[in-house]
Amino acid sequence: MNAMSQRGEVIIEGRYATLKYERRLAHPREVVWKAITDPRELALWFNNKAVINGRNGGTIDFVTGPAGFHTTGRILVWDPPRVFEHEWHTAPHP
Repeated sequence: MNAMSQRGEVIIEGRYATLKYERRLAHPREVVWKAITDPRELALWFNNKAVINGRNGGTIDFVTGPAGFHTTGRILVWDPPRVFEHEWHTAPHP
């Protein structure tokens, strides 16, 4: 199943879903890169505690507050300051 819109792309394969978003932002790449990869920056706009092992095959660990949702994942592509592609593993919540 594949659904496309201006908001992104959703691909569902069995029990797994892939969400793909591409955006053009009116900011320098380095500023955007820092906003999405620096734990201090993520805490400001994404309201989470983040641990990022920045490399291909590295890991992410996010805890969002105040709900405390825990997300882990593996970094699929780490190409500063152009591509930060990672998977998320989040337990289902009611």
